[in-house]
Amino acid sequence: HSKRKGKIKMKKNGFTLIELLAVIVVLGIIMTIAGTAVLSQKKKANQGEVDSLYNTIKSLGPDVYLNKKESPACYSAGWLKEKEYLNSEIKNPANSKGNCEAYLIIDDSKENMFDAYIECPGLEPKGTKSSNCEES
Repeated sequence: HSKRKGKIKMKKNGFTLIELLAVIVVLGIIMTIAGTAVLSQKKKANQGEVDSLYNTIKSLGPDVYLNKKESPACYSAGWLKEKEYLNSEIKNPANSKGNCEAYLIIDDSKENMFDAYIECPGLEPKGTKSSNCEES
């Protein structure tokens, strides 16, 4: 019998534990970065929706003023819906379960006599709440 001299080569069938852990760590870092970017974009989109709602409420000012002839005055989103200026309650874009606090503010002593205020939990409020406004 002849003996082989040297080392026997072993077949490598897979990855080592260190290689697998390195891949998992890299994937975790990528997912963290991607997740943060997605959440940031979602918050920006929700804030854009608040801005749009603000503009919608503010644009109701002339119609409400022509019908009510009151100034200074503050009209809640509930009142605007009840009087059919709005089709529905103002839902929180960041949380479909809640509503936003919103008001149409009319003050003919100001240069911009029509304003609005909207505040949705979890997002930045838009506009300046008047002291005439009370939550209804």
